[in-house]
Amino acid sequence: MNYFVKNLPFVVLLVLFGCHKNANQTEPLHCVEVIKPQMVANQTKLTYSGKVKENKQINVAFKVGGPIDKIHAQVGDRVRKGQLLAEIESSDYQLGVMNYEAQYEQLKNEVERLTVLYEKKSVSQNDYEKAIAGLKQLEVAVQVNRNKLNYTKLYSPADGVIVAVNYHASELVDAGMAVFSLIEDKNLQVIFDIPASVYAHRADFAQFECYTTFDPQNPIAMQLVTVVPKADDNQLYRVYLRFNNATNRSITPGMNVEVNILMNQPDEQKNVSVPLRAICQRDEETFVWVVNADSTLRKQPVGIANIDMHGNACISEGLDGTESVVQVGAATLQDGERVRILQEKSATNIGNQL
Repeated sequence: MNYFVKNLPFVVLLVLFGCHKNANQTEPLHCVEVIKPQMVANQTKLTYSGKVKENKQINVAFKVGGPIDKIHAQVGDRVRKGQLLAEIESSDYQLGVMNYEAQYEQLKNEVERLTVLYEKKSVSQNDYEKAIAGLKQLEVAVQVNRNKLNYTKLYSPADGVIVAVNYHASELVDAGMAVFSLIEDKNLQVIFDIPASVYAHRADFAQFECYTTFDPQNPIAMQLVTVVPKADDNQLYRVYLRFNNATNRSITPGMNVEVNILMNQPDEQKNVSVPLRAICQRDEETFVWVVNADSTLRKQPVGIANIDMHGNACISEGLDGTESVVQVGAATLQDGERVRILQEKSATNIGNQL
């Protein structure tokens, strides 16, 4: 007992020193990085699977029938409009032209003689008019047979690529039987289907783009051709797009693509975006940490509309774009906690030497 009484001043001093130290000691502040929410374009994006389609496919056929004499084009050949593709044996058609030309020349000479007699009043007007009519009929017959002779040569009706050859030399074909299938690949289109809920808002379509499997990072601008105003059996509406610029030769008919539709939204639905790592979820509540002016934290509940292609969360409610939102270090924070904001590193002051 005498020991404690004797050393009482020292014990009091020690206690006071310890209390003073605890009173001045503070917990270390969490360091956080903050970001300003970015305003999102007043649009929403819808994605569908589409297919590249040729502008049109043409079945090329002879206008007359007969045995095929020559085939000048094969599958895969790129042809020009007016290029000779095939020929039919033409000897019978040449004989037909010669026959009618001979009859025409004979009747023409007779009409010339009748004209002289008619002018001398030696032939009745009725006989003369019959001769003139017969001459015109033969003139038409000659032209018809000349046309048939010309039709024995089959020419390409458009620029394109041969995708099918259905007959070969020596085979007999009739008029109208497709010898070739030709596709026009100069003005390719993309087709895809949309549901009725999207079709109802087609007036809000703002922009179209598509992606290919071999170049998924570079979108290709598209232009709307039409939306078929009739649903199919699955209640889907067919959409046709065309390429704005010259078509890339790597894109071919039948290729699968991904199509994005950017749709305008009402002004009251403007959104902001924050990095996905800034989003917190606790007890089924979705929120972000907002740093107040006094460096304290405030839990701000938010609504997420979607996740964009860059991995940012599009916020539909809870933020107006003026807040400072914690983007790094949000997992261990508490409401009302004071934090220290890390300054953004300067790209021109490496190492903070200035």
